[in-house]
Amino acid sequence: MARRLNATQNELKIHDNVSDSTIVMYYRQPTASEIAEYQNKQIERKRNKVTFRQGEIRIEYGNKVLTGFRDGDFEIPREDGGYLAIASDPKSPDYNEEWRKHVNKYAPDLVSLLGAYVFEGSAEITDAVDLDKD
Repeated sequence: MARRLNATQNELKIHDNVSDSTIVMYYRQPTASEIAEYQNKQIERKRNKVTFRQGEIRIEYGNKVLTGFRDGDFEIPREDGGYLAIASDPKSPDYNEEWRKHVNKYAPDLVSLLGAYVFEGSAEITDAVDLDKD
C-alpha cells in the first residue's frame, strides 16, 4: 500500500501495560518545521552546560500531533469512586472537552510514546548498507 500524502487522520495502536488493553490514539502528520524543531529542541546548550530534554520534548510534540483517541479507551475517576468513560470526539455522547488535560494528567507516558513514534520511529531502513564490505 502506498503512503497517502493527505491530511487524513492516522492512528497508533498501543498495548497499554497499565490496563492490559489496546489503546488507539489518533494523530496528524507533523509539519516539516515541527520535525526540525523536535530534533533541535532535544539537546539544549547554554555556554558550557548541555541539557538533554528528550522526555519533555516527546510529551510536548506528542501533544502537538495528538488529535484524539478511540471511544472507550480512557476513563476518569468519579467522585463516588467509580469511573466515567470520556471521548475526544465532539459527536460522541461521552465527549469531554477537557479530554486532553485528562490524558496528560493520567497518561503522559502514552503521549510521550506517541511523540517518539511520530517524530522518531515512523519509518525504518530495511536494506542497510554493509559498512564492512569493501
